[in-house]
Amino acid sequence: TANTLDDYEEGTFTPTLLGSSSNPNISAGSFVGAYRKIGDAVFLFIYGGFTVDDVGSGTITIGAIPFTSNSFGGGYNFTFSGRGFSMSDTTKIVVPRLAPNSTIVYLAIFDQNAYPASESSATNSNLNTSANGANWAMQAIYFTS
Repeated sequence: TANTLDDYEEGTFTPTLLGSSSNPNISAGSFVGAYRKIGDAVFLFIYGGFTVDDVGSGTITIGAIPFTSNSFGGGYNFTFSGRGFSMSDTTKIVVPRLAPNSTIVYLAIFDQNAYPASESSATNSNLNTSANGANWAMQAIYFTS
């Protein structure tokens, strides 16, 4: 019938912190993910409690998302909380986004005082190598192809 659950899966995965030119290096802590897939809906959670000793270079993304997103035009925004970014202005926020047809989470930086012309990609210079480390929590619901 139309309401029959035809696909259910849950599990964990290891997200990867990537740089477009060279990857950051996590020296301590962990970066973990969990998911639950029901039909074509994916409930995703990513948590990182880690220290970065080399920020790498280029645009920073998160890879190894377990299922490819569908072609939804605007992509999927995550909720995000945490620390571990070096930004000179307290009006700037980090917004993770899963692009259409992708398994890569892009990290956008928004300046809340300059919206809508304020979006830029997070780069290696936005990561912090503080001894306090990074604590990131991200959640999203998205749909697969």
